[in-house]
Amino acid sequence: MLRVRNKEALSIRQILPISILCSIFILSIVLSFREYFFFLPNFSRTHQIIAYVQVLTAFGWILLLLLPPLALANWSEWRRGAPRLLLVGALVWPLSTLSIKALNLAFYGNPFIGYLGDHPLFLLMEYAIPGFYLYVWKQKRSQI
Repeated sequence: MLRVRNKEALSIRQILPISILCSIFILSIVLSFREYFFFLPNFSRTHQIIAYVQVLTAFGWILLLLLPPLALANWSEWRRGAPRLLLVGALVWPLSTLSIKALNLAFYGNPFIGYLGDHPLFLLMEYAIPGFYLYVWKQKRSQI
């Protein structure tokens, strides 16, 4: 688990507030960039697979917003289900955004990642927060 200076592992009870703050951060990003998160995928494009993955990203940010705090809040009651929820919540968003970047690179020769330089807060949402949840999952998983 997360370790503090004296090498004691942080408990789920201590991690839950961090998770809630992460969800508040994600929600603020979503509300600040509505046109990025609320859209209608274009299924009439040549490469429809991108539209399907865009639908997955729409579910992904919602799962990243809701599932980790829910799983952490109910960790002891949902002994087997909570780790799965945490893992799904942490992986769907970053994997779907990486898939879109890879598909755009393959089909159009450009991954369209300029927004990451313009708005570096997306780096936290797309990679740092899911990475944090994966770390928590890995640590707690080893204790089961």
